[in-house]
Amino acid sequence: MKEVIILGLGPTSIECPFDSSIEIWSCNNWHMLFPDIPYSRVSKTFYTDKIWSKEIDINELREQHIVAPKNYDGLSVETYPIDEVLEKFKTKFFSNTICYMIAYALLKGYERIWFYGIDMMQHTTYVMEKGGVEYWMGIANALGVPIINTKNSATGKTIDGRMYGDWDNHQGEGLPEDLAQATRDLIQSIPGLKDLSEEWILKEGNWVRREQRVVNADWFLYQED
Repeated sequence: MKEVIILGLGPTSIECPFDSSIEIWSCNNWHMLFPDIPYSRVSKTFYTDKIWSKEIDINELREQHIVAPKNYDGLSVETYPIDEVLEKFKTKFFSNTICYMIAYALLKGYERIWFYGIDMMQHTTYVMEKGGVEYWMGIANALGVPIINTKNSATGKTIDGRMYGDWDNHQGEGLPEDLAQATRDLIQSIPGLKDLSEEWILKEGNWVRREQRVVNADWFLYQED
């Protein structure tokens, strides 16, 4: 089976099985996080932002296979096949580098993808990037390509790791309680998020808050015979 590990830079990256035979791709400055891992163990390093020499040691990048939007002098760069990706998948929903990496893997015919370090447990990643990664996880699933994630990642999971709704027999184990609590704390601390029950509707061209119905809680109680 053609499979690949996509290695992010979140906490669960330390679980990555570098000693396995599975191909590994990572992004940005992964080598600074794992200074003892040979560059050759990560077969592709993805950059989707500009590579600034003042922030990155170009000599280190010369030893890596870089996938980036364009060529850079002195580096071995594979130009990311953005036109092929856009033509195949008909979407421009890319919220971070991981999204491009998943799309690349699907374009190249990989049959299984492993996630390590793709945790989305910071304000910016949870709010701005998590949805895009989960969108591409859905595309992979629709194509029959399983993505195996780490237990302590918030990606591809609800706030408590359980299905929404009243399907108790399908709920599974949920998230570890410490991760579930950390996720709840994270959401509560997101700036501007005051009331999780707020609903907004479009009225006369403007977004306005829907009036909340007040109901008698007794209405929800089951009456015993």
